[in-house]
This record gives sequence, C-alpha cells and structure tokens, in this order.
Amino acid sequence: MTSVFHQARPGEDENNEPWVYLGRYKAHYKLIHDIIFTQHLDTDKPRLISLGADRHLVGNNILNINLKILFTESKMYICIRLQ
Repeated sequence: MTSVFHQARPGEDENNEPWVYLGRYKAHYKLIHDIIFTQHLDTDKPRLISLGADRHLVGNNILNINLKILFTESKMYICIRLQ
C-alpha cells in the first residue's frame, strides 16, 4: 500500500496536524523495495515511482489525487534473466 502525505501549511488543517493525508493506492501485492519522487520527462509534473518485490514498476500521479485515491499513470512488469 502506498500512501501520500504532504506537510501542512499554517491554517490548512483544522486539527493542526503537521501532515495532511492525500491518498493511497495498493499497486503491489508484495513488499515495496524502493520509492522515488521524480518529474515526468515530458511535462515536468511530479511523480511517485515505486518498485515492488512483485517486479512491478508503478508510476503514480501525485498532482491529481481525487477522493483520497492515488491514481496510477503507468505500470510495468520488470523481467530479469540471470545467466
């Protein structure tokens, strides 16, 4: 499960919590090995990329989080052959 929070600005959260919950998505069925915050090569929009033990590389759109759901932009299966 991938969850995204951002640091609250003064007056943004009525409970004065330091972090505001944005959304979550279950893109992997095994453990997540690594996450990277980067920019999309064509649009320069921020993206969250996760790599799981299930060998899926998932790119999430973190600007258009709607109804507390983190939308997946792309999902790729990584196949590595060992010789």
